[in-house]
Amino acid sequence: MDQRGTIITRDDTVSSTADTQKRSAIQFECKICGAAAYCSYVGVFTCAPCKMFFKRNAEINQKHLKCDFGGNCEINIFNRHICSCCRLKKCFARGMQIELFRPSRSTQKRTNRKKKEIVEPMTEKSNALVMLPSRNQPPQLPTLTLLRSDTSTLSIGQWNLLSNLIHCYDEHGGFLVAERFTSAQNALPPKARYKYASLSALYSSLMTGSQQLFEKNADFKALSVHDRSHLIHGRLKYLGGIGVCFILSHIKLFDNPVFYSASEAVYGSPAMQAGKATCDLIDSDVVFVKLGLSIIGFSTFDYTFYTNTETINLENITAVLRIQDVYIELAWRYLVYKYGHSRAVISFSNLIRCIFSGNKSTVEAIERKQYTDMIDAMIKQAKQSLSLND
Repeated sequence: MDQRGTIITRDDTVSSTADTQKRSAIQFECKICGAAAYCSYVGVFTCAPCKMFFKRNAEINQKHLKCDFGGNCEINIFNRHICSCCRLKKCFARGMQIELFRPSRSTQKRTNRKKKEIVEPMTEKSNALVMLPSRNQPPQLPTLTLLRSDTSTLSIGQWNLLSNLIHCYDEHGGFLVAERFTSAQNALPPKARYKYASLSALYSSLMTGSQQLFEKNADFKALSVHDRSHLIHGRLKYLGGIGVCFILSHIKLFDNPVFYSASEAVYGSPAMQAGKATCDLIDSDVVFVKLGLSIIGFSTFDYTFYTNTETINLENITAVLRIQDVYIELAWRYLVYKYGHSRAVISFSNLIRCIFSGNKSTVEAIERKQYTDMIDAMIKQAKQSLSLND
């Protein structure tokens, strides 16, 4: 009972507490309809209605929904229920991914129970046929056995970290820039396409997007100013180069011979050859590519011997190494969870090759003044945005 004599029930107390907690939570804007959003779902901040809409329709109704208004409906909080086709289309366009759905625990338990019922009788029968190993046979190394037994899935904390990391790098902005660039160039006469000014603007815009990996990363913000400045200065140019290859490989712009020749004239044949090789090594899984870019961003390998810049040591290299370990383990567990051990090994191998190829492309391009000017401007802009000016 309150001071006015009104009886307060337990449900009223719980409801009041829930409202207080909701008001104290950090509020974002739903990327689908613009309503209030309090958490990220499958990589995108969404409100509860849009979250449930995507969960119900993404896998089942994706091919069956049709728009009655030409496929260009504007989706907002007032009309989001009118056209399910355009609403689902906007969900995918904003980055929501079916691959990040987590299976329910009850489903996993039922599946594991069925597998156990099938496997156990077969194991009992097969045990009678197993031959004892020879005494002279050398013991097997445990590496492969350990890999096969590592069937654990990601924890809730790792799923949250995965969602936050892939949200740091918004590749759709880069895709949109590249698509608009391609459309604008195709509208021009053939002889007026892919000139120096337009190419420089495209590459500069795509590379600048890589700084989002640092701007939105909580682990980066927790480092000292010195170490943040060092990572920006030493990693951004390589990260930006591989990020550009990431966009171009999905847009298929490198497959355009006119675009490739024009870029080759600006940045040199060796740089473009290495860039094309990097594009060919980019993984088809967008989530893993984003994780790979996050790993590269916190790399402690010293690339400065490629250039004439002075080497700067990290103040707290242990903290950066810890971030590396967490991200690498997360990427490994994600690949094992989704594809299995064989594909996980291949994907990591290609990531290493991609890093070396991307570094080679950057090193070759640095020989051109127009490229170094673009890199210097990008680093300066990133430091200003992150308040890291010397």
